[in-house]
This record gives sequence, C-alpha cells and structure tokens, in this order.
Amino acid sequence: PREAARWLRRVVEPSVSQLLLRRSKAPPRRSEYNRAMAAYGAAGLPHEVMETLRTMVGEGEHRPDLRSFNALIAAHANAGQPDRAAAWIHRMRGWGIEPDACSYTSAIA
Repeated sequence: PREAARWLRRVVEPSVSQLLLRRSKAPPRRSEYNRAMAAYGAAGLPHEVMETLRTMVGEGEHRPDLRSFNALIAAHANAGQPDRAAAWIHRMRGWGIEPDACSYTSAIA
C-alpha cells in the first residue's frame, strides 16, 4: 500500500486530479469526484481526499454523499489514523448522512 501511495502521489497529484475532473466543459459529476476520492482513499491519502471534497463542496455543485464520506473514512484508516476515521463517522451525521456497514468496517480496519 505504501508503494502504491507513493506512486499515486507522483502520478496523480491533487492539481492533476482537478484537471482530470475538468476535462470536459460540463461541471464534474458527483460520481467523478467520488471516484477520485475513492482512489485517494484506497491509497491512504486523506489530505488529497479532503482537497477533492473541498473542491466539490466549494464549487457549490454537489453535496458529499455516503460514498464521499466513506472514501474519507477509508483514507484515514488506510493511513493508520483510526481516530480520525472514527471522527468522520460522527461528522457525516452532521451532514444528515447515516453511516453504513462500509463506514464502520473501514473505520476499524
């Protein structure tokens, strides 16, 4: 996983991912943001997931959904930050989103 994370940081930096999300004239869909966040989450790159989430929310196009938060929880768990992963379970409720089995499993993994 660490080697994959290093590769992902070199190949797909946050600025590059933003370019990929903006490859068309249409605004990115939430599913495109979620795919980018899931890739960062699997690699254990929580900062990159947060930056993508901030962009998604900041542009006012989309609200985060269950998949968005699960990517963030997985990123913290994969980065060895279980306390932060668990904190996001509580924060997602503040957005009106209930955690699912994937949320809890990712947080304790």
